[in-house]
Amino acid sequence: MNKQKHMNGRHSAGGILLAGTLVLMAGCQSTPAIPYVPPKETGVVFPAPPADTLRDLVDRMGKHLEDILDRTSGGELGLYVAVVKYTDSGGVAHSLGRILALKLGERLARTGRYHVIDPGRIHQALRSEAINQGIVDTRSVLRATRKAGADRLVLGNYTDLGPQLELSTRVIRVSDGFVLGQFSETVERGPAIMNLIHVGP
Repeated sequence: MNKQKHMNGRHSAGGILLAGTLVLMAGCQSTPAIPYVPPKETGVVFPAPPADTLRDLVDRMGKHLEDILDRTSGGELGLYVAVVKYTDSGGVAHSLGRILALKLGERLARTGRYHVIDPGRIHQALRSEAINQGIVDTRSVLRATRKAGADRLVLGNYTDLGPQLELSTRVIRVSDGFVLGQFSETVERGPAIMNLIHVGP
């Protein structure tokens, strides 16, 4: 009798435990998955990235320029560098060419590794070689920058490619005219750049 009662008690406890487990599982059941519906096209056009500024351009070009000068200096510090105004394909230096040369020179001077020759001194040397209106003949510029005391010459020009301008730069050893390195950069014809071209030669 006691054995049967004990068995009935075990069955009751097991039934309670099973019922509790089912209730708990029912409570933990996740909700049905909701299918992903991609968003509809709204027709919103995100703005294009801002056009290059002169500062952006000088930063990019300055990195290339410093790299060439550092690699070819032979560990020598304090070289004298002449940065001549950039010209267009017709050999004319607009405001863009003059300001670009000035800003690149300022960047080099801030490194403390180079002496940048004053643009006025370069201008006088160029005038003595009868180089007017920015028209550049490499041999004449080399002679002029040699007179100005330069060890390195930075010489460049820009070409109109339609939606962009391509700026090409050479770094030349003044003593023998050897091209130590060169690089090109392109820039969008944004207002910040084009305004400097449209302002006089």
